[in-house]
Amino acid sequence: MKFKRRRLLSSLLGFFTGVGTAATGPVASRASEREIEAKTVEELFRAIGSNRTIKLTAPRYDLSELTAALSWTNANFENDTLTIFGVENLRIVGDRESKPFVLTPYEYSPVLNFVNCRQIGVEGIEAGHWPKKGICSGAVVHLENCDRVEINHSVLFGSGSIGIRGDRVSNLSCDGITIKECTAHIFAYFNSSGLQVKNSDFYNNEGRYLIYLVRSEEPFQFENCSFFRNNFNRELVSFLVDTIPENTPVQFVDCTIENNNITAISEQPLSLEFINTYIDKTGFEEESP
Repeated sequence: MKFKRRRLLSSLLGFFTGVGTAATGPVASRASEREIEAKTVEELFRAIGSNRTIKLTAPRYDLSELTAALSWTNANFENDTLTIFGVENLRIVGDRESKPFVLTPYEYSPVLNFVNCRQIGVEGIEAGHWPKKGICSGAVVHLENCDRVEINHSVLFGSGSIGIRGDRVSNLSCDGITIKECTAHIFAYFNSSGLQVKNSDFYNNEGRYLIYLVRSEEPFQFENCSFFRNNFNRELVSFLVDTIPENTPVQFVDCTIENNNITAISEQPLSLEFINTYIDKTGFEEESP
C-alpha cells in the first residue's frame, strides 16, 4: 500500500527550537577543533572535552576497563556508567566501514551518557551491551538536557531496552543508523523537541512501542527509513508509534514498513502522516491507516 498525501505540516519543516539549559556560549567553529587519536578506552576517556574530534582507531573499546577512580574535567565513570557532561562541539568518530565496537557489560547502564552537552556528534561506531543485554534504564545512547546532537552511520544494538533515549533534548538528527535487538523502544523521547531521522534501518526489535514520544514537540520526521522484522509482545497491545499527548504529529516520508508482528501502526493514526510510504499489513492484528 502506497500513501502519496502531499500535505506538509509547516511545523515539521520549520527550524528547530531549543529546550532546556544546555551548555551556553558561542558555538565553536570546525576550524577550532583539535583532533585526538584514542587507541585505548582510557585514552578515549582522557580525550573527552570541548572543541575536538576524538578518532577511535582500535577495533574495540570495553568500558568495563574504566574504574570509578578515574576522573576528568568533563567525564566520569560512576555507577558503572561513562558520563560525558558539560561539553560543546565534541565529535567521537570511528571508521564508517569497520565501525569500532564501544561496549559495556553493565546491563543497567547506558553505553554513552551525555548530560548538559551541546553540538555533539557520534559517527562510525557500533555500540551496545555485551555479553548481556541492557534492562530497565540500559539505553545504548542516553541524552539528558542536550542540544544539537547528531548520530550518524552507526549501529546501536542489543540495548535490551532503548536504542536512543532523550530527556529534555532539542534537535536530534540521525543519518544512516541501524537500531536492532532492543526490547522496549528504538527511540524514547521525553519533554524534548525536534527529531529527524533519515536513511536508517530498524529491525529485530521487541517491546510495546517502537517510537515513544512523551510531552515532546514536533518536528518528528522519518525519511527513507525501513522498519522490518520487529516482533512485539503479543501479550500486550503493541504499536509502531505511541505519543503523549495523542495528537503529536509524526511524519514518514519515503519509508518502508513491512513484515512486522504488531497490533497496529498507532492508537492515534490521525496524528501520523505518510508520504510515499509503503506499508505491508502482514502481521498486523488490527486495521491501520
